[in-house]
Amino acid sequence: MTPDHDRPGCYIEDTLLLKFLLARYSEMLGMDEPRFDPVWKGLGLVALHQNKELANAFEILISSNSYTVEESLTISIDFFMLELDRLETAETTDYPEKKVERRPLSPRTARKFLFWSWREGRKMSREKDFRFYSVWELVSWLGLSSDEYIQAFEERCRFSEFSTEKKLEQGLEVVKAAIFGRDIGTTCFEHYMLRNGTTPIDKEIQE
Repeated sequence: MTPDHDRPGCYIEDTLLLKFLLARYSEMLGMDEPRFDPVWKGLGLVALHQNKELANAFEILISSNSYTVEESLTISIDFFMLELDRLETAETTDYPEKKVERRPLSPRTARKFLFWSWREGRKMSREKDFRFYSVWELVSWLGLSSDEYIQAFEERCRFSEFSTEKKLEQGLEVVKAAIFGRDIGTTCFEHYMLRNGTTPIDKEIQE
């Protein structure tokens, strides 16, 4: 298999990532019990990479115990709005897209990425809203730690000519197999469904 360091990186447009974070952070802020997942923190740092001052302030914010989750989300939204306004009103259009390379993740962190991918992918599929598909694709790709799953994901999603909806469907199959540690295409959720209609993945995410 191709070593990770030889694989091409993923590119993501900063303004798209910021708009995605603004949408999702606002949704989390409106929850009865908002949760600040580490994946969201990492995406925030990536989104602010061009603005060192805001990136440093965001890093201090998410590592501090002095703020509630609601306060952290609210301040984060303000940071993202400031950076989005700056990028959209800048006189130059020469800002490079953010290139994200694969990095080794601990099994625990990789699993968090995959849980996030499953939850976010199902949300997009359910709502038929694929505006932020490229963000989902990036995080999913980073969370896959096995060459078998990475190769399958790249064939079915990253370099596929399928429609976005079909690529998402195919990608979720790879994510599902990776979470269960099974061969791709053999993980049938009909056999894993719980009484309330959720799957073991959904149940573990909620706990």
